[in-house]
Amino acid sequence: MNQRRLVVWITLGLVYLMVYQAWVEDYGRKPDMSSTAQSFSEAPAASLSSDTPSLVADHPTLTDAKTADVPNLGSAAPATNDAITLGVLPSAGRVNVETDVVQAEIDLVGGDLRRLALTRYPVSKRDPNQSVLILQDDVAELLSVAQTGLLTAQGPNAPTHHDLFDADQTQYRWAVGTERLEVPLRWQSKSNDIAVKKTYVFYPEQYRIDVRFDIDNRSEQDWRGAAYTQIQFQERPKERSLTDVSTYSFSGPVFFDGKKYQKLKPKELRKQPIQSATSNGWLAKIQHHFLAAIIPNRDAVYQLSIKPHEQGRNLLSAVAPLTTIAAGSSGSVTEKLFVGPKVQRQLTELHPKLKLSVDYGVLTVLSQPLFWLLEQIHRLVKNWGWAIVIVTLLIKLAFYRLTQTSYRSMAKIRALQPRMKILQERFKDDRKKLSQSMMKMYQEEKINPAAGCLPLLVQMPVFLAFYWMLIETVELRQAPFIGWITDLSSRDPLFILPILMGVAMIVQYKLNPKPTDPMQAKSLAPFLMCLRCFLLCFRLDWFSIGWSTLCSA
Repeated sequence: MNQRRLVVWITLGLVYLMVYQAWVEDYGRKPDMSSTAQSFSEAPAASLSSDTPSLVADHPTLTDAKTADVPNLGSAAPATNDAITLGVLPSAGRVNVETDVVQAEIDLVGGDLRRLALTRYPVSKRDPNQSVLILQDDVAELLSVAQTGLLTAQGPNAPTHHDLFDADQTQYRWAVGTERLEVPLRWQSKSNDIAVKKTYVFYPEQYRIDVRFDIDNRSEQDWRGAAYTQIQFQERPKERSLTDVSTYSFSGPVFFDGKKYQKLKPKELRKQPIQSATSNGWLAKIQHHFLAAIIPNRDAVYQLSIKPHEQGRNLLSAVAPLTTIAAGSSGSVTEKLFVGPKVQRQLTELHPKLKLSVDYGVLTVLSQPLFWLLEQIHRLVKNWGWAIVIVTLLIKLAFYRLTQTSYRSMAKIRALQPRMKILQERFKDDRKKLSQSMMKMYQEEKINPAAGCLPLLVQMPVFLAFYWMLIETVELRQAPFIGWITDLSSRDPLFILPILMGVAMIVQYKLNPKPTDPMQAKSLAPFLMCLRCFLLCFRLDWFSIGWSTLCSA
């Protein structure tokens, strides 16, 4: 009976948390951005085609008004409609890039990063040749591209992501033993006085991408401009499923202003676009297990902007501080992207707070230490499934005293059931006296009736945090366990784990002493056990492993 109560409490807690997060997602309080940046200005919600952010007043104005999706250095430049057709972006040829972890395509129009596939992360183990796509431009509904360029007040003397670049070759492949792979693109102004080499830098075993601009100022006047990076992506409708917990993970734009991390709903952005001057911040488009992020250089004040664009697109942009290159000299600026899985070690190397994109929700303060513990144990056992089993047992061991107190309290209350039955018969018509008599009996026997439930309530947030941590941990995706379990992120194909858990619950139910109350003896325990086993058939393997370990413990 005690174990059944524990399982019921945990089940109710999981259901409550999922319902609560779904409610927050749809009706929750809007983020307050008024105190999240050094300077903040509310952009007017005038037109969705107006995606030119207003930045600090001392920036020169970009006078080339042909592109509405290019960040503007000025504060009064009017926005115009973007000539790009959604999902069919202009193309002048592609440069194909292949490293040990990604396959990418860079278009010569703008030098955009138009396509990026994660070769170590197939969509399904059944089809290992179909890799997860983070960036793509061939399907309008799935549009997601990373764009970079330069802004200047000197008209066309800087290439934006609409200008045409030249490439030395169309194929680049990382060579084993080399520290990086560089992909150069070249642009030159019509007057031949400004030359720009835009170089993508890829690294082995990493999903970080550097974009370096080498600017050669051959003119007789100083060149003054700024680099920008932006991500354009199509807003996708979200459908939730009770049998797929991953659909409850947040998907969309996120923002860190140097102090606070916030998730931004597209509906809210249409009412109040974000524009702020921020240092040590970042912004990203996240989805379950993966993200595409813009990471500004540390300690530099960037103009960050998140706003909706036409036809359901969203724009995330970061404009770097102004750079001045004297006449007849050269200079360079470098910006950073991260496009890949939410591997926390790599995220932390780029920015200490980029790991917040691994969205643990309201239980982050508990989930992050649990992930650290899980990772340390995995380093020892080299198997994520066994690591889950060990962490579950350690959590259970940590709460052993509380559990023992709970069970002792329940046992004492059960021992008093014959006396309780007598009191119920004696005062069956007077509930007030019945309550007073029972409280007196508890005081005489020194029993706290709430002592059986409170320890379970204390444990619940930890197990819920562990649950959500496992949902968001990309390291568990397609990780093998033992035998027939080759993917912890999918359901048990043979339903062996749910059956084993059902057997464990039945054995445990038989071992527990039957209550003296005939009404309690006629419980729905067998039905509830069958229901839980049925639901586990539709849960991920790591969930079945953790729950089976918890019940056995």
